[in-house]
Amino acid sequence: MNEHYFFPPASAYPLNWCLFLLKSDPGFCARYAADRETALLQGIRVNRLSILMFGLSAALAALGGLLVVPIIPASPELGFTLLLSSFAAVVLGGFDNVGGTVVAALVVAITQQLLTGYVNHDYSEAYPYIILLVVLILRPSGLIKQSTSVRY
Repeated sequence: MNEHYFFPPASAYPLNWCLFLLKSDPGFCARYAADRETALLQGIRVNRLSILMFGLSAALAALGGLLVVPIIPASPELGFTLLLSSFAAVVLGGFDNVGGTVVAALVVAITQQLLTGYVNHDYSEAYPYIILLVVLILRPSGLIKQSTSVRY
């Protein structure tokens, strides 16, 4: 099967997830529910929100699996290798920065594929961590630094 058919939906899901988290009321509440006590004081139903976010995350993981399995043969360790690359992308992009994580995921994926194709195929699973180490040594704040200003 041609892999090019999977690119539009695979690129649409992260974009829609970012828009959901940044522009919708549940996404706004989810970002501010990281501090549970403050969210409860603000009137956010944290338990209901946690169930909603867990369900949406599971649905996105299922869609990702549906898009990956036709390209990569299914095996028990399939998710683990993808998880390693995802962890490096999340650390580089920032745990609380959705857009930075998407940009970092693209940087890690493209760099990993280029290094695997042109340098050495044997270290393909180690490349995300090499990228992570290089970026954190050169730029400890990550790829995209969020400005934190305090207004009084």
